[in-house]
Amino acid sequence: GGRFERATLEGVVLALCREGYAERALRIVGWMDVRGHAPAPAAYRALVRACAREGSVTTAWRVHVDGVKKAGYRPDRAAASALILALCRAALAVDSSDARVMTRRAVEVFENAVREGVALEGEDDDGASPESDFPFDEADAASAAAGQYCPVRLPLAPRAPAGDACSPDVILTPAAARALVAAAARCGDLRFAMALFRSEGGRSALRLHVGPRAPGAAQGAAAVSSRDDRRAAFEALIEMCCHEDDVDGALEAFDLVKSLDVPVGKVTLAFLENVCRRSRVPEWRVFDVCAQMRTQSEKKKERAAFSSAATAKRTSHHVFGSVSSELREPGLGAKRGDDAREAT
Repeated sequence: GGRFERATLEGVVLALCREGYAERALRIVGWMDVRGHAPAPAAYRALVRACAREGSVTTAWRVHVDGVKKAGYRPDRAAASALILALCRAALAVDSSDARVMTRRAVEVFENAVREGVALEGEDDDGASPESDFPFDEADAASAAAGQYCPVRLPLAPRAPAGDACSPDVILTPAAARALVAAAARCGDLRFAMALFRSEGGRSALRLHVGPRAPGAAQGAAAVSSRDDRRAAFEALIEMCCHEDDVDGALEAFDLVKSLDVPVGKVTLAFLENVCRRSRVPEWRVFDVCAQMRTQSEKKKERAAFSSAATAKRTSHHVFGSVSSELREPGLGAKRGDDAREAT
């Protein structure tokens, strides 16, 4: 019947989104619309995550709006973070009025989540529990009234807190919070960016954060991405505060840069130094910025020297070229079988 078809199609949508096939999942949703079936909120969340991770920002936003209108869904932390991260990165990548539009949309998603709360992972807003394949509809209500309520359906999990109790780290991942701070500052909403920066969730997001389950190579890549995101957020805050002559806000961000040892751009520090010299701040503040600039320059030279020393080839005046390559020649230390492999 209709319920079985809807549940089957929703299962296909969830499976395709889980494997990263957002375009095919959208095609299935189109079939559901033709048949008069509205996807459950869980399917909308999966679609938003899949489209955002693919970089289809416009499609992810359209799915988000359709989900609010048709299913009354609320994003969970993963869906809200993926959508905000995609919107903010797209806003930082362009230099036009579109950037402000995308940033306003990201702020709107965040503020709605603060006001209404985020769904828990696996929660279904229309009455279905994570264990149920069938959304609670009119037929289920009639069955429940007749005493034939399905025993498979379990009670709903409680909603995540809303309002003032819903802090930014409950709504956003650290990467999404950093991107939202940077995009809001760059696109003119400095008041919102500073408010998020001063919140406890914003401060924790600006600390180096790598997931505990990340393997070695993935963990290194995540750490590099986190450092780049933090640098972009701090540079945006300092530069935009300087543009607005808010030297106190710029120095507040600068103090956290020093305490967290985040290397920011030389241009950013030079801009801050210039603003401090023109403003009525203590002279030691100017010297502090200059000292940070000198410290970063020295650390950069040390890292470059260490990197060049680590990658230097082992050479000898007895051989031509690299010792390692000479040792692989037949009869000069190559293991048995190496000659045959190199010959093939």
